[in-house]
Amino acid sequence: MRNGGSPSCSRSRVAGVTARPPSEGPIRVREQDRTQRHWTARRGAPDGTAERVRWRRSPALRSLEPGDPGERFTTRRHAGVIPQRRRASKADSCHRFVREFALPAEFGVPELVSRAVAMRGGRQIEVKAADLAGTTPTGMVVSRRRHDVILYPEAATPVHRRHIVAHEIAHLILGHDGHAVSDDVAELCRATVAPHLPAGLIRRLLGRTTFADAVEHEAELAATLLCRPDFDRPPLAEWAEAVLEEVEFLRSTITAPFPEVVLGGVVDADLGTRLYRAVVEIRDARLKLLPYVPPEVSTAVDRVCRAAGADAAEREAVRAAAEITTGLDGYAAGKRVSGVQVGAQRRAPVCRTVRDEAEFLAGVALAFDGGLVARVRHAMARP
Repeated sequence: MRNGGSPSCSRSRVAGVTARPPSEGPIRVREQDRTQRHWTARRGAPDGTAERVRWRRSPALRSLEPGDPGERFTTRRHAGVIPQRRRASKADSCHRFVREFALPAEFGVPELVSRAVAMRGGRQIEVKAADLAGTTPTGMVVSRRRHDVILYPEAATPVHRRHIVAHEIAHLILGHDGHAVSDDVAELCRATVAPHLPAGLIRRLLGRTTFADAVEHEAELAATLLCRPDFDRPPLAEWAEAVLEEVEFLRSTITAPFPEVVLGGVVDADLGTRLYRAVVEIRDARLKLLPYVPPEVSTAVDRVCRAAGADAAEREAVRAAAEITTGLDGYAAGKRVSGVQVGAQRRAPVCRTVRDEAEFLAGVALAFDGGLVARVRHAMARP
């Protein structure tokens, strides 16, 4: 019955259950099973048959009787199919991941790891540095019997290191499976995590690789949402807009050979997210260029900057810009320098916040096309 009136359309009975044509509107609760604490409704299908639909009662409705005012909460409008919840998207999973962490605005790796351990029932997480410069995974997690080990590049800055650890923790919290790795990466993990184990034991692990992969994209998005700063309020908004304009050219230049480090779907994101992604992607690409930076760059930078009277901050910006330029040249020519680790990420002033990191990279972007970098390259070309 609808609104207390008599139904105007005919009804048929199938197996003792009343069928209701779809035109009659919402389905009302007809029975209440107190032992199972479920509502039972009689639902009419478009073909005239009938079926019973049951769903769990809300605790707030357990004292209600059919016909009470609260019955409106248990009605469903007939649409030809059984009502279903919307399937959670990856973005929903990432936002839920951030809400469950409930971290303060400023946090570091220790707070991040401590919260992840609590969320996983006390299973310990060990964070270790490894020589990951130039490797495809810029971060890895290896699961052992009683704990997990997260590896991050030893050349990463504090902000970049926190992001990589957050990415690997997202893999663990979101329940992702490992994937096959190359022999050299597997051997690196074995030598770093458990050198006493026999070679060839590690074949699958969770690694921070290309973000075109669905699992990697979800973990990277979760880490971005967790670590992004809030730069959308004035006066930080004006500052962030200006800095983003400076670093965007550097980001597009350095990531051109490495499209796998670019996270898609953040073009229309808020200002803080876009600036944070620019910082992370520049640092990711910088790690991949480290093996292609010739060792004589540092000496040439010191000589040119000393002659030009550059201060310490300008010298570090020129050093980073020169290493990016020569690294891109070496990568294009395939000239990999093995066994040498050199880079602005080791020499630059320690940038412990996203704002410090962004300001430093803005200076690097200004020096990238400056005259001092050209003089450094000229000095390196001379015999």
